[in-house]
Amino acid sequence: MSGEEPLDCNELVELVTDYLDGTLDLTTRA
Repeated sequence: MSGEEPLDCNELVELVTDYLDGTLDLTTRA
């Protein structure tokens, strides 16, 4: 992924979902 091109919408969504899934897993397990 080059820094010149903006993030693809789908890529951004995947990043956010992965992040949210990780945080949700951490909070539910804690």
